[in-house]
Amino acid sequence: KHAVAMPPWRLNDLRRSFFDLSIEHLGEDEFLLGRCLNRMTECKTAVQRAWSSSSETFDVRLSVLSNWAALVAGEVARNPVAPR
Repeated sequence: KHAVAMPPWRLNDLRRSFFDLSIEHLGEDEFLLGRCLNRMTECKTAVQRAWSSSSETFDVRLSVLSNWAALVAGEVARNPVAPR
């Protein structure tokens, strides 16, 4: 296989892909994904806002990001690109 040219992209495209694909393929919660992206707008209640500012969310966010890393690694392994 040969590398295929990619259309131009921005950093926000990666954030949006993480958010959308984590919901679609991993079934992750929007609130937790929002916290991974530091989006307070995803917090709909005062309880969520209080919880999201606590250190308790670290392990949960680590799990979300680990699941994302496994998804990306699996896609790369299935679709390797030959070096130029």
